[in-house]
Amino acid sequence: MKVFTRELFLHSRLFYNLLLLFPAVLAIVLNKLYSLESLFLFIALVLVYLSITLVNAHYDGDDDNLLFLPEKTSVLPSFLKSGVYLFIASSIISLIIKPEFFLLVLSFFVVGFFYSWPIVRWKARPIIGWLLVVIGYGVIGYFALIPFESWFLLENFFAAIFCASFFASFFVLSQIHQIDSDAKNGDKTMAVLLGFNGSKAFASFSLLPSFFAVILLTTLLGKYLALIWGIVSVFYALIFLLKIENNSSLKKTLETQFTIAGFGFIVWLGLLL
Repeated sequence: MKVFTRELFLHSRLFYNLLLLFPAVLAIVLNKLYSLESLFLFIALVLVYLSITLVNAHYDGDDDNLLFLPEKTSVLPSFLKSGVYLFIASSIISLIIKPEFFLLVLSFFVVGFFYSWPIVRWKARPIIGWLLVVIGYGVIGYFALIPFESWFLLENFFAAIFCASFFASFFVLSQIHQIDSDAKNGDKTMAVLLGFNGSKAFASFSLLPSFFAVILLTTLLGKYLALIWGIVSVFYALIFLLKIENNSSLKKTLETQFTIAGFGFIVWLGLLL
């Protein structure tokens, strides 16, 4: 049986995971963590994120209706094994480069496993699932690579607020095209709990702290082009949220907008350098 296949590559949703890794990249840029150690630890983080995605795909059994995934892409039994292999690879890198980082990798994998494991399935609990994503990917994902002595710098505080706010909005928004399928599967996600219009309102409200965080962060750093770009980007996101419609092209619309957001983040990071 092949372990690494085309289906596995598609279900790993590399571009989606790169969006999830934005806080780590932002942390590297703001704290100038340009070293081989940071590079290898970032690779370890990439691998464990991919492993979690594959484990979730295995237990969810989704073969369509996922962002950045072609419709009807088969879920294979090898996904769980491949996810474990990626976790092992991430663990080995962590133990070699920075042993204490392994605890973070292990925590990410265990929480990600329980997130979709049928016996626990935190995904089916809307508040818990939402908080895990906001705190895990948004806050811990930002501070993961930063040395402890730099955690309490003001710029890192504002950046963490920005990342948490982004994930608070992004997570709910990424679920709204799956409301019917999640409800059918018995998963009471935040989007299922709030409904389409409620999810839009919640995502818009959750995005507002990022507006103030962008202003405070970029002003503190004296990066005024980044300030302008950040403000325009947040306003663009809010306008998109207000105009989004629940129709047959919703999934494609979300994929397009998240792709634009991805390139927007790259430009913003460049302006912060």
